[in-house]
Amino acid sequence: MHKLAVLILLIFSGICQPLLGQQQIVRRAALDIGSGKVKIQVADVDLAANKITQVIFSDNAVVRLREDLNSSLEGRLSLGIQENLFEVISELMKKAAAHQPEAFHGIATEPLRLAKNRDEVLLRIKQETGLSVTVVSQEQEGVIGLITAASQAGVDLDQAVSWDIGGGSFQLATKCGNRFIVFQECLGSVPMKQAVLKIQGKNPEHHFSPNPISQRDMERSLQFLKTHLHEVPPELYLKLMQPDVVVLGIGIHPLWSFSVDYEKLQVLRELYRRLNLTDKQLGAKDGWSQKEAYLVSNLILTYGVMDHAGIQSVQYVGTAAGNAIGVLLSPQYWKN
Repeated sequence: MHKLAVLILLIFSGICQPLLGQQQIVRRAALDIGSGKVKIQVADVDLAANKITQVIFSDNAVVRLREDLNSSLEGRLSLGIQENLFEVISELMKKAAAHQPEAFHGIATEPLRLAKNRDEVLLRIKQETGLSVTVVSQEQEGVIGLITAASQAGVDLDQAVSWDIGGGSFQLATKCGNRFIVFQECLGSVPMKQAVLKIQGKNPEHHFSPNPISQRDMERSLQFLKTHLHEVPPELYLKLMQPDVVVLGIGIHPLWSFSVDYEKLQVLRELYRRLNLTDKQLGAKDGWSQKEAYLVSNLILTYGVMDHAGIQSVQYVGTAAGNAIGVLLSPQYWKN
């Protein structure tokens, strides 16, 4: 009997031992509803380690929510753009469903933060697609961006500063001890373009592109940024000065046709090379289709923020799924 008890104990121990260190894997699908695109990622997440073990599927589709909101006199998303949004979400979810995720969740950022008919749009998304969407604050968006960037780059959160340039806003975020520090501005690609148009004396309702942008336009736009950007939080500024801290760029890249990483002086040099060029000339130079109107103003925004915050270089780790990675790894969006 004693030998039998020992044998049973050994067998039981052999069975249970692997379970003690076993991964707790769940397959999730997260959507990021941004200013210009809806992005999705399906991934296997290890709940014990809170990390992504395998990316299964990623995709995105253009939905110009911020531009639509800008053209509204009432601050409401139009019925046309809503139908476009519902169709895109449905199609992306259909593609993702083929990979059998256990749960879906979405976040929405600047356009739905601002839209006066936000609640109506969220209700219709739920009714027409079945997707639950959380409208995140800009601070929350910054934290999600930091988690996304650090996970994608394989960098410890304490050694990273994320810089997320979006269509409607940007966030610089880092972790100091047990706290997240976020520097946020409602200045993204679209508002910056609008600001340059106004500086040029043009009505954004009648002019879509600010190009060609003169050197004087550039100088006045950079002065506008100096005037309107708030002070960088001291803890974040000190973090940016540390030599072992890396700035991880996600979202819009100011120089898609160039190297992935970029430096402050490189941005300024490429900005000067694109002054006084029309949309057609910029398109021929850079091969950007339907994005020429934003190219020079994006460079102005990028250089202005780098100069303001003391950023010398950026390691770009942008993903096709945007901040979906950060959503996948944030437990608060997956509570039953």
